[in-house]
Amino acid sequence: MPATNHQEALQPLARLATVLFYLGAAGLLIFLPGALLSPNVSYGDVSQDMVCVPAETLHLPFGPIDPPPPSVQVSREAAKVCTTDPVGSEIAVGVLAQLPKALLYLGALWTLRTMHRATGREGLFGQSMVRWTQRLSWWLLAGGVVAAALQSWGEANLINQILPSENARVPRVFLDNFPWGTLLAGLGVLTVSRITRVANREIADSH
Repeated sequence: MPATNHQEALQPLARLATVLFYLGAAGLLIFLPGALLSPNVSYGDVSQDMVCVPAETLHLPFGPIDPPPPSVQVSREAAKVCTTDPVGSEIAVGVLAQLPKALLYLGALWTLRTMHRATGREGLFGQSMVRWTQRLSWWLLAGGVVAAALQSWGEANLINQILPSENARVPRVFLDNFPWGTLLAGLGVLTVSRITRVANREIADSH
């Protein structure tokens, strides 16, 4: 298939990845500083007026909790525990708990965008295809674990600040946040990369 046909076939996917990347980056640049600077803007479950933690992930008890402080809200319907009077450290940890996953997805979209463009120029089984699929797979495999670990650390620290009596532990939270879907996607991309590399080697040997 000529290079121009490759470009035409992959251009819609490259455009979609580009649009999603810039939308995600714009949302991050708008809502993250807004949550830190303005009481009227929130980034996920973090704002100057309220910081929330997923209660379901942390296995909070469904029975009565020792009288929480007046600024703490426990919502079993929404599976959240929130503080309506967060201090600076709680806001910072709340952001840290949510930011790594957003950066993981943005990095994956940027790599996917670059991979589509390089493959469109150089062909479906060129070195660019192998190189960028490898980068994408390791970004998902390693980045997924790091993002889940940072998220778990942030959530456990937040719950210990909001409800000290709960004593949430990072390893337990990490098991609940373990990125099975991200790792499966990374393994699939790595498999495609290895198959493409082997196919290229066999074609080169046959010539």
